[in-house]
Amino acid sequence: KTAWRGPLDGLRLGSPAASIPVPDGGGFLLTGEFGVPLAEVWRTVDGLAGGSMTDSAAGWGILDQLSDAERSAFVPLLEELAGNLGTGFRLSAEGVDLNGVLPLPVFDLAFKPTGAGHQALSEVPVELTPDVLPQSGIPYTREGNEITHFPLGWGDGVEPSVYAQSGRAHVTLHPAHAMLLASSRQPESTLEHAGHLYLRLRPSELLTSFHDGLLLYASEGLLPGHTAGSLESMLQAAQGASEQISEVETQLSYTDGLLTVALRIDMAPATGVAE
Repeated sequence: KTAWRGPLDGLRLGSPAASIPVPDGGGFLLTGEFGVPLAEVWRTVDGLAGGSMTDSAAGWGILDQLSDAERSAFVPLLEELAGNLGTGFRLSAEGVDLNGVLPLPVFDLAFKPTGAGHQALSEVPVELTPDVLPQSGIPYTREGNEITHFPLGWGDGVEPSVYAQSGRAHVTLHPAHAMLLASSRQPESTLEHAGHLYLRLRPSELLTSFHDGLLLYASEGLLPGHTAGSLESMLQAAQGASEQISEVETQLSYTDGLLTVALRIDMAPATGVAE
């Protein structure tokens, strides 16, 4: 555990949460609870970074790829949500979906929106019967299904979807994944003193879940400098090393200009525990 003062003097956060719920499973988990609106945290950090975060996001050009109809459907919602996402988030990743036209990571991004944020989400979709095909750019739900889908013409395998659970709004790119998560409840534990930002890695589980997806990327030439064979050799070496580590936890807190970082490494049971 260490602490130092750095170039974040313009950042003002609330008190770190005394405890937060975290899912028991998963190789990757990142949570943040800042005590102030996420939009305010973004603006402050972006300002300290000279606007580079906003420039990078704009450089992705995602909105530029939308049609006029899609823009009219999504942009007002995004603007409404931007200031009403709550004070924290949770991001987990569970490998790569290999069934889509473009294999993409399977992730679950969760917020606790304010009342206005929940209302903005609930007022958006139209309800479609099973025999009606969705139109690109028109958010919809299905009868008996409370998942909101945002079709972008990318195919059934990739469709931004939002569902509500335990007071959170969950966002995923994969509708099938959203349906699975919305119909089940992941076991959770209470984490004490998580700080403002908490990262948990389970290296072996993480590598295993991304193994096939990374090999596919390499075989399609999407990972410069790697073939499927060279990447497989690297992943095997990494997997062997990762099996020595059970879990890595990092907690960051920022209070009155002081950044505190705590790191914990759990070695695999046969090796013992190091902190």
